[in-house]
Amino acid sequence: MIKADSGTLLKLNALIRSNRLKFAGVLAADLLGIRYTIVRLDPVVACNLRCAMCYFSDPGWYAGNAGPRFTPEQVERIAGDFFPEALQLFIGCGSEPTMWKGYPGIVGLAKRHGVPFVSLVTNAQLLTRPAVDEMLAHGLDEIVVSVHGTRAETYETLMKGARWQRLHDNLAMLVEAKRAAGLERPMLRLNYTVNNDNLAQMTALLSVFGCYGPSTIQIRPMADLGDTAYTDKDLRRSLDAYNAGIARLRRDCETAGVRLLANTQDPLYRSENQRAVVYEHAVLRYIGPQRVWREGFDPMTESYGMLKRRTGFRRSLLRWAALGSSDLERASTLSTSDVF
Repeated sequence: MIKADSGTLLKLNALIRSNRLKFAGVLAADLLGIRYTIVRLDPVVACNLRCAMCYFSDPGWYAGNAGPRFTPEQVERIAGDFFPEALQLFIGCGSEPTMWKGYPGIVGLAKRHGVPFVSLVTNAQLLTRPAVDEMLAHGLDEIVVSVHGTRAETYETLMKGARWQRLHDNLAMLVEAKRAAGLERPMLRLNYTVNNDNLAQMTALLSVFGCYGPSTIQIRPMADLGDTAYTDKDLRRSLDAYNAGIARLRRDCETAGVRLLANTQDPLYRSENQRAVVYEHAVLRYIGPQRVWREGFDPMTESYGMLKRRTGFRRSLLRWAALGSSDLERASTLSTSDVF
């Protein structure tokens, strides 16, 4: 695998507007052995919480999906196949990775395969000092912590099963572990999903959590994930307050030197994201116990390279690079079952 600076490649992606050129670039990277994928790995379909806005609070979804998990042998095989191609690895993508025994070792696997950026996405309730120390030793780059309220009552109501004090204790433990190891990483990103009940608290994120040194605050308007416990899903009446809150939080983040990521273009998710088509079709590798990138792929009996050849992945990239704008618009509306 040819080495390439991940920051440079990601900045180049942001500068290039043409999806056709991006598909061509992915094809070139795949041919030349340059890292270009973003891997999102759920080692287990499980969570210790039943957050009100999450599908884990939907009894129908939970009964049909929760429970499967990878074996350590499967994770080793998947790492050997997918990690050498990855620019970024996110451990946790809808499920709670700390529910998988030995999760800190995935960080070590990724770093042994040279993944430049490794992030753990968690609610932080199950973090322990030994696990944190192990991940720091492996070189974890980022930890993303979900905090859907800045007051104890709201946080514990929306994140059913979580404890406000435990969150603060574990964030303080993370700061102390980094201090003891003499490390600046992992960086801390706070993930805040907005609804009509916690919107007014959004602007207090820095005053409540700033003492833990977050590098990034990410604001996500809630999406409809099914028959979840939280039912007030219409944000239209709160749009003015949302935009005003984002503007205030942006000023505070600029003053504090904290990066703010916020959806201000389409908070109601009314339109397709045309810029996401290359990410979804060519760059993203979602890996979980129920599906490893593409339906029907068993990494224990078939290699990743064999899968690419069998499915004509490079031919697809070439076709997408040659498509006209109307065909690219049509491609962006394909379901995930069409592209994974």
